[in-house]
Amino acid sequence: MGNIDLSKLITTFTAFIETKIALLKWDAQEEVLVFLSKTIILFLVFSVISLAIIFFSVALAIGVNFWMDSDYLGFMVVAVLYLLFALLILLVRKNLKLKIQRTLGQTIRQQKAEKNE
Repeated sequence: MGNIDLSKLITTFTAFIETKIALLKWDAQEEVLVFLSKTIILFLVFSVISLAIIFFSVALAIGVNFWMDSDYLGFMVVAVLYLLFALLILLVRKNLKLKIQRTLGQTIRQQKAEKNE
């Protein structure tokens, strides 16, 4: 009992630490891959939605042009609608910021809870 092989204990402890570091690296790589895949998917969805909004806006402007028998008023009406929408966002930006922060916080907490289960 008095003879403890210190070199064997140090070797075992060193192997344990190396294994722990390798596991942490593996977890970090996995989290980066998950983050990147989600980011790419969100980018693709955002791109498709942006294209849809652009085409819808052009169609709406052409429709208003036809309805008003004009070549440019429809585009001006659509531009004014977007400016009003931007103004509305500016007016409610504090509440919007708080809602976004709250939602992101809940999402992060849920992901941490799912990971710990």
